Amino acid sequence: MPTEDHHVAAPAAWLQGASPEGGGLSIERMPGLGYALEQFSLSATDALASFCKASSDGSVDEMRSTQVFEFLGESQGLAAAVLNCAAYEARMLMVFDERIAETIVAAVFGGDAQGTVPPRSRRSMTNVETALVGEFARHLTKALTKGFAQNGGLGLAFERLETLSDVYALGRRDSSAIAARVTIDTAGGAAPVTFLFPQSLLLPVRKDLTFDPGSEAPTSDPRWIRELEAGVTKAPLVVTAVLEEVEMTLGDVARFAVGEVLSLQGVGMGRVRLECAGHEIFWCKLGEADGRYSLKVEEAIVQEDHFGAPPVH
Repeated sequence: MPTEDHHVAAPAAWLQGASPEGGGLSIERMPGLGYALEQFSLSATDALASFCKASSDGSVDEMRSTQVFEFLGESQGLAAAVLNCAAYEARMLMVFDERIAETIVAAVFGGDAQGTVPPRSRRSMTNVETALVGEFARHLTKALTKGFAQNGGLGLAFERLETLSDVYALGRRDSSAIAARVTIDTAGGAAPVTFLFPQSLLLPVRKDLTFDPGSEAPTSDPRWIRELEAGVTKAPLVVTAVLEEVEMTLGDVARFAVGEVLSLQGVGMGRVRLECAGHEIFWCKLGEADGRYSLKVEEAIVQEDHFGAPPVH
């Protein structure tokens, strides 16, 4: 979701219908939280690059106010990563759906987990699956911390992976919280992740979250920038190496014959000029390597001011 769409007066689609004051925490008064989650969703692909392939950037699906007790009751039996914010002595949850183990295995080793996952009550995760899901959570934790870099500055660390069963997992069960669901599209299928931000974590940074960095000035879409950079850097170009230029008449050229030898004047001091699209870019030295001619770049060609005078300011 582009950051340009952030406006407090016109909330994004995933805020429509949300209860601003439900559970005691106002979503609309903390637009910076939505901005941080969008930054997380945009950086999730890069964060997972060394672990598994994500087919596209994530998307923020929903944000809602809730109570810790209510949320944990809805999420019983699901795998969750406990994240710790040492600066505020607070914890939050990163909760996965029942397909997470098969989805991550398919994303890492290949395949498609959709439609093949047994109900969560049928079995627990194996040690290998637990390790893979834990590593998945660690990478997403780094992306989430990066998402809060511009507002809030929450330094989050992966603490442990557990199956939700304790309604006191985050302390007081009647405490207010905000739940936000983000979908990460991995090579093994969609991996929905729900973050539970309790008030013990949000209240210390609530003032920072009232500011939405995306609403102050439009910024470029990171996805568009990456695609543009990739396209530009892969564009094919023809580079020409010029040994020397010789002035001749049309009659001289017309008399060229096979085997004729052209004399060079040596004005280039033995250097080769490298050109691209008609622009002189480097002076090179001609050499030979592995039976082929080669060029060693020696220095850049500085374009002279042909008007002979510096510009007037």
